[in-house]
Amino acid sequence: LKPHKKFSIIGRYDYFDPNDDKKDDENTRYIAGIAYHIDKQHKNTVLLDYDHVNYKQANKTDDKRLQLTLQVAF
Repeated sequence: LKPHKKFSIIGRYDYFDPNDDKKDDENTRYIAGIAYHIDKQHKNTVLLDYDHVNYKQANKTDDKRLQLTLQVAF
């Protein structure tokens, strides 16, 4: 695997409104990360990502997470 092909960037955005008739119940979620492919692309990978969920509901606090994952395929 060529050095420039060992890395991938990921991103995701979600908008969720569980009830259109209710105000201020929406959630937004952002995920951004970088993956390092140890060998064949999408086979054995290390992924570091940041996940942030923003809740509009007054009784919920925002969720922030930094996650390191190792994917091993046989």
